[in-house]
Amino acid sequence: MHDALRFYLEFHRQYEKLEGVVVNDVLAIAALLQPDVLDFQDLRLAVDLDDGDDRGRTRVDPKGWLARVALQVRPEPVRKLLFERVLPWLVPEKESATTV
Repeated sequence: MHDALRFYLEFHRQYEKLEGVVVNDVLAIAALLQPDVLDFQDLRLAVDLDDGDDRGRTRVDPKGWLARVALQVRPEPVRKLLFERVLPWLVPEKESATTV
């Protein structure tokens, strides 16, 4: 993972003059590793399929399908996981020595 991200870091730096890297699906990965970063609620949902501006909109519907929906996130544990597991070279030396 680290090698792949280093590749993307260098790629973005060289071709886009961006000092950083785009990390997709961080929250999904964090939820798999540490499920308590999200608060869930079971809700009945429907997706609007009619033509119009609302097409594709997900909404609560008492007759809809039951789904487990994340309604709240705890950002600090997500950030900690991101920096410790995915971007450890960005954690200052002092801080990484204290977080084991």
